[in-house]
Amino acid sequence: MLGERVFHDPPPPHPALVLPRQPPRFPVAALRTTLVEAVSAGLAEDVDRAGKVKKVGVSLGDVRTDVVKLLDWYILREPDRTPVLFGEICLNARLRLGLEPRDVGDLL
Repeated sequence: MLGERVFHDPPPPHPALVLPRQPPRFPVAALRTTLVEAVSAGLAEDVDRAGKVKKVGVSLGDVRTDVVKLLDWYILREPDRTPVLFGEICLNARLRLGLEPRDVGDLL
């Protein structure tokens, strides 16, 4: 109609900064910590069991299949970081369980 004012919605505000879309990064450090703890727990269970039956030596038999799969995934995708992971596992086993790093390394 003549003389009527038409109001439009205001345009959306423009962001001050536009970030590029990036795929989410996988938390590799968190996975490494989880693997260290999971493998250490398996070793601890075996050490406990070995002490009860006077067994000599330790195995990784108590490490769950899913943990082994994650360990394999980590080794395949982070080969440069794998020595650090194994070093952490060996150190943790030495400090917490009194296991020789060489023996733990051989198991891994």
